[in-house]
Amino acid sequence: NIPAMMAAVVVISIPLIVLFLIFHKKIMEGVSRGGTKG
Repeated sequence: NIPAMMAAVVVISIPLIVLFLIFHKKIMEGVSRGGTKG
């Protein structure tokens, strides 16, 4: 059952990593914009 669990972990992790990268990029853009404004 370990291969099935590993597959599930990978399938769950990939979208989370993608979302994290997208949000991280947006957050960094927002921080840099806020920094230049004030």
